[in-house]
Amino acid sequence: MALSPFTVKDDADNSWFATTTLIGSRTNQELAKLPATVDVITADFMRDIGAFNMEDAAQYVSGLNVTPRLESRNDDRINYRGLSGTSSSRNFFTWFVPSDAYNVERFDFNKGSNSMMFGESPPGGGATVYTKRARQRNLEEVFASYGTFGVYRFQLDVNRRLTDTLAIRFNAANRRNATYVRGTNDVFRAADLAVTYQPFRSTTLRMEFERGETHRLRSDSALAVNDVAAAGRGLTGHRGLSYRSSVVAVASLPVETAGTDFAAAA
Repeated sequence: MALSPFTVKDDADNSWFATTTLIGSRTNQELAKLPATVDVITADFMRDIGAFNMEDAAQYVSGLNVTPRLESRNDDRINYRGLSGTSSSRNFFTWFVPSDAYNVERFDFNKGSNSMMFGESPPGGGATVYTKRARQRNLEEVFASYGTFGVYRFQLDVNRRLTDTLAIRFNAANRRNATYVRGTNDVFRAADLAVTYQPFRSTTLRMEFERGETHRLRSDSALAVNDVAAAGRGLTGHRGLSYRSSVVAVASLPVETAGTDFAAAA
């Protein structure tokens, strides 16, 4: 009795692993031949583990220290071997808007000083985001989830082949993140339309239109200590030592720290 042969498909749309990248020279090269350390997080891997943004994906990359977005006061949330990364690259264009994975094909995290050779990047490394492109096939995918603290996510992905040379893809997302800290939440709503047109066999034109908004409400537990002794609260010990108390105020107030409305086309 013999087992039927099978093959493992190495495809960006249907794989946990990737063997090539465009980071090195903007052409498709094998990861093993690049003079830099590059870790790839594919769309299938993100979907299976429940990673829906860059910070979630970066937690599965060695050498990176990630601070959750709702626990950080600034945008330097990913540290590459101790060095912070201030921005990411989106299809090789600098991108400062928080990246949600609803329209992301993969994340490439390149680490080390060699990353400075391949475009604008901090010394520690940087992340490159590849967005989903329209492909010559029809597909539909709907995702919905609901969790603790009122967390929810709704996501839509529809691809249509209109002609032999034209295809469109529509992605939309509506999600809310929250933590155990009362008053903290992160709301994101966006839609993306990608168009691929191939007039000739060796020529492909891509267009992408995206619009969305993000609102972050962050509660800050502040501990304030007044180091001036309060009047009338002093005590004297048995050996002549004086003890005085100070006023301690603890407050947890919701503070809206970010609200961004963005639109992009490439």
